[in-house]
Amino acid sequence: MFFSFFKQSTGPKVVFKVYPEGEYSYIQDITGIEGENLQDTLNKARISDLNDFGICGKKGRCESCRVNVKKGYSQFPPIKKDEKNGLYRLKVKRLYFRGSTRMSCYIQITKEIEGTVIELPRSAFL
Repeated sequence: MFFSFFKQSTGPKVVFKVYPEGEYSYIQDITGIEGENLQDTLNKARISDLNDFGICGKKGRCESCRVNVKKGYSQFPPIKKDEKNGLYRLKVKRLYFRGSTRMSCYIQITKEIEGTVIELPRSAFL
């Protein structure tokens, strides 16, 4: 089919929750597609007042896509070398929390993250 490259992802849906830092009462469900990038999913979710994550284009250099996993951290894929480097820079800036902080640009959505809870840092909002 000529236009097949325009086809949307059709993998299994994965639902997880997000909320702005310190404002748990604003928690909302986000539906992603298995195999999609978490950063892209959050940008497409149209979360009120959320700036686009990832000003470096998923190179892991800006740390603007960091998230804090508040429930289900062990359900996320293991941290790879490139993400580890970015997390180290966050640690130096005191923006890293062991067992919580991840960089969304490095995370592919999997069925294992179903039901997890993610906090979005205040710096991600207008």
